Amino acid sequence: MQGQQLHNRNVEENSDSGINSNGAKKNIKNRNFGDQQADEVKILTYNVFMRPPLIKNNEDDFKNERCDLIIKNEIEKFDILCFQELFRLFSYRRYKMAYSTVKQGFLHHVSSPQPKLFGDYLVDGGLTILSRYPIVQSCFKPFVYSILADSFQEKGVLYAKIKVNDKHMHVFNTHTQATYNTNEKEIKWTVVVRLEQIVESRRILEECLKQYGFERGDICIFAGDFNVDSNHPVHPIDFLDKQDKLKSVLGIGDDQESIDEYKLLVDTLSGKGKDVVIDIGRIANDGKPPITFADVYKDSNGQIQPLETALTHKSDLKSQQSLDYIFQIIPNGLMVDNQLDNLNNKNNKIHNQINQTSKGGYTTQSSSNNLVKNAQKNLNDKNFVVDFSKSKVEKFFVKGQKFTQLSDHYGVSATISYK
Repeated sequence: MQGQQLHNRNVEENSDSGINSNGAKKNIKNRNFGDQQADEVKILTYNVFMRPPLIKNNEDDFKNERCDLIIKNEIEKFDILCFQELFRLFSYRRYKMAYSTVKQGFLHHVSSPQPKLFGDYLVDGGLTILSRYPIVQSCFKPFVYSILADSFQEKGVLYAKIKVNDKHMHVFNTHTQATYNTNEKEIKWTVVVRLEQIVESRRILEECLKQYGFERGDICIFAGDFNVDSNHPVHPIDFLDKQDKLKSVLGIGDDQESIDEYKLLVDTLSGKGKDVVIDIGRIANDGKPPITFADVYKDSNGQIQPLETALTHKSDLKSQQSLDYIFQIIPNGLMVDNQLDNLNNKNNKIHNQINQTSKGGYTTQSSSNNLVKNAQKNLNDKNFVVDFSKSKVEKFFVKGQKFTQLSDHYGVSATISYK
């Protein structure tokens, strides 16, 4: 599957996209981003909660209304968009999102493929990457399996190699196994499957960077709804009963009484410390897990109330989960001076907050001595650097609608400077 530029042929072959190809090209607001130099690139990861028709949590999911508002009011604020739960089954919304945004400058997109007609899955993975900049390579790598409601979806990792200036951004987008408020046995199994998918994600990362080429000066971003709640990351060790192989892969000892799923996520994505993993949303939030799902507020009586009720399932209300992430992954030996300095300066300010491992605290993965040595080399080239001051949770609140925000999730954005 190759990254596709939206030429007339692509637009015209999808009559339900709702736009005319000639009109779209005439009304593009932005210049050809493939030809201009970028000072910064703004990336968004967002679970847009647009499931197939007839599936809903409450009275209505308001899918069409929310889709229109996202296109009209929010898309143009970003340069690269990583969407989850943008399913194509019996719906035109994925096409509308991809092709209506041509006139806003998003000439390139790639999505997880439609499952085979008589295959194992009913629904695609729901993953889409939209970009103002050229997608020069892309692929979709499915997970081995999912369970419960997720078993109908072909979940996996969507990869896009995006050319920005004279370098590349390697963008990975995923949506791993969800946990449902059912019974303890099923909750345990969802954790096991999710951890297995995280292990698969690391393998996919290595395969793609090797196959498509990660060069000095490139940047690697792994974004998505990982369904790992870093605000409540600890599970009893018996969640992994009879999972000796998985425990060995994850490095879990027999003497452990619990597992910290967030720490396992970061450790696994780092290749056991081989690479550096930076949780951009968390560092931008002063080292605390940013709430991205089932947020709350205090009413006039000081009581905790759910902030969103139209879209969120009743069993999830007030759970204050942190599920959505943008990770920067710095492959061993490829870190540059300004990336290291920028990270260290920020980490020094929040050192006391990010070491609280018993509460799911974030710890930057250490790497080998070669990483540090190479990081200290004096390089004259411009490079991508995360601007933590401009990276944040995107809540996308709305007024005058039957819903108060554009999804049951918040988005997370990261600003990448080029300097």
